[in-house]
Amino acid sequence: PSTGAKFTVVTEDLAVEVLGTRFNVNTYLTETEVVLNEGKIQLYLYQQPDRVVAPLSPGELFRFNATSTQIERTTVDTLAYTGWKDGEYVFEDTPLGEIIDKLSAVYGVEFVLGSEALRDVKVSTTASAENLDEFLRVLSLLFTGDQISVERQGNQISIQKNEPPM
Repeated sequence: PSTGAKFTVVTEDLAVEVLGTRFNVNTYLTETEVVLNEGKIQLYLYQQPDRVVAPLSPGELFRFNATSTQIERTTVDTLAYTGWKDGEYVFEDTPLGEIIDKLSAVYGVEFVLGSEALRDVKVSTTASAENLDEFLRVLSLLFTGDQISVERQGNQISIQKNEPPM
């Protein structure tokens, strides 16, 4: 709020106490991400009520997986996590698996990979967050030299490594 008053953002797994700041909270299936742009926030985990996570510093990411109760805390480029608010996805050396997990949650589509090794392929790009087909077109162009194809049929997207011709 513009009054500078303290408030709390509540997700299924945690509460984020906001202490005058700019931040982003995303929840995907079993994972919650909190990224702090500026200011200060305090996190409280519901699964561990006695545990208060140390306040985040600007530029930090806090990720909580509700299934494994795994916690990750790291320094990040905040634009990669907040660009969607400006209509863009920003990925910098991001594993393809992370990207397709996010796109599946946001667009309700299913990705089929030709091999699990494709999940580890690193991707760096900025593309529209407003149009999945445009994003897939950009992804396809990025993969052209790597012999990786991206094809969509309805809600199913196939990503395959093509064997070079003999």
